Amino acid sequence: MSRSSLVPSLNPRSTVSGMAKWVLAAQLCALLGLAWTLQACCCGVVPPKPGPPGSISGQIQRPLVVGPGAITVYAVDALTGHGYAITRVSATESSYHLAVPPGEYHVVARMDNDPFSAGGYTFNVACSSSDVPCGGNANNYTTVFVRVDSKQDVSGIDIGDWDTAAVQMEVWYIDVDGSPLALNPQVSPSPKSLASRPLPDAPAPDTSGLFTSRIGFVSFQVPSGWAEVTPPASIQYPSEVYFSNEQVKTPLALDSQGVWLTIWSLGKGCPFPDWRYATARSTVKMQGGTNHFFYEDPPPRDGPQPFTGYSVRGGAFVFGDTCDEFVFTGVTRNALENNLPAFFGLVESAVFARPT
Repeated sequence: MSRSSLVPSLNPRSTVSGMAKWVLAAQLCALLGLAWTLQACCCGVVPPKPGPPGSISGQIQRPLVVGPGAITVYAVDALTGHGYAITRVSATESSYHLAVPPGEYHVVARMDNDPFSAGGYTFNVACSSSDVPCGGNANNYTTVFVRVDSKQDVSGIDIGDWDTAAVQMEVWYIDVDGSPLALNPQVSPSPKSLASRPLPDAPAPDTSGLFTSRIGFVSFQVPSGWAEVTPPASIQYPSEVYFSNEQVKTPLALDSQGVWLTIWSLGKGCPFPDWRYATARSTVKMQGGTNHFFYEDPPPRDGPQPFTGYSVRGGAFVFGDTCDEFVFTGVTRNALENNLPAFFGLVESAVFARPT
């Protein structure tokens, strides 16, 4: 639901968090020197060249306390943190095979019947199945970088370590900031001319009070019936705020009338939409001037995960080139349309203040 040639345009927030993961993994490689990690994440390795897809495969060590159930497996672009490839695994299967464009990935999985039950290919899982002594990697639940070159089949990427903080954070951001990868490297989303769409004629609904966040130093009027959503502490990130019109703990729990709002405080510049799915734009008056908000239709989905929907995104340039981006998503088109007056009323009421 943010966005280059193999991945949809880079989201500055995701780039920052992805680079932080890269630095962490590189430091681990340098410190630990484990042979099985060098291909995946050692410092100075040239990124894979574009080309036909490769694949990742492995065994799934299912969680012991959960009954058999379908699982969704993701390969998450390790640099940006939001592009993903996906495959479904039935309740009777114990392995997976996932096609991916050339790149570096974190591999995670999640139970279809429990959005917070997630596992992944971690340092602990990798060293547990390796002949190389684990050393400091035993009980290290950080997800490992998995490098895939064009036409390369990378096996032995097993999934375990369920419900640890690192993998829970990965799947949370798939839902709130994920965008599907294009397997064909020739498919490059390009900017396109979009129809201009007027703002809704209906007045914004009543509000329940003023919300002020230290994230982005933004205040706005909250539509009646909406409430802030606080994710589990293990996956909180200090640059976003979440709201919904339903009492849920995850966007996957929304019903057909549910909407989800994410407000990012981005380090530099507001990102463009995913041009593969952008359909129109609206001009919105906000503090400091006018800003474009882009509508996106979701890509097709054949299962209960990940969270996708009809969305509108845009932001305000605050104090120079810093951007506060508002991403508003409805489970259905009807849910989005019904709540657009409330959403645009919220962004027009937003007030930004410098930290004191």
